[in-house]
Amino acid sequence: AARAAAQEDPRFPPVTAAEVPGLRVNISVLDPPVELSDVMRFDPRRDGIIVERGRQRGLLLPQVARERGWDAGQTLAAACQKAGLPPTAWREAGTRLQVFAAREFGEPE
Repeated sequence: AARAAAQEDPRFPPVTAAEVPGLRVNISVLDPPVELSDVMRFDPRRDGIIVERGRQRGLLLPQVARERGWDAGQTLAAACQKAGLPPTAWREAGTRLQVFAAREFGEPE
C-alpha cells in the first residue's frame, strides 16, 4: 500500500529515489465517523470531513485544513471537489456529511 501511495496515486507525481531520504512518515488514526447534523458545529481544525453523494465520496483529514488555513466553508468545498462534486454540493439534499477525529503520529521534522 505504501509503495502504491508513493508511486501510483494519480493526484501526485511519483516519488523518486532521490526524494526518499527526505521523506517523513505520518500516520493518522481515524475515529469512526458520525453524521454531521449541524454544519455550524463543524470545526475544520478539529474535525475531519467525509462528503458523500451516491457513489462519490471525498475525505479530508483535519490537518489539511489546518495546514492550508481553511475555514469550514473552504474545507467543505474542497471535500466536495475531492469527491468529484460541485463545491457547493454539501448544501444540497442528498449529500451526506460525516465528521471524525484523527490522531496523527509522525516522524519529527
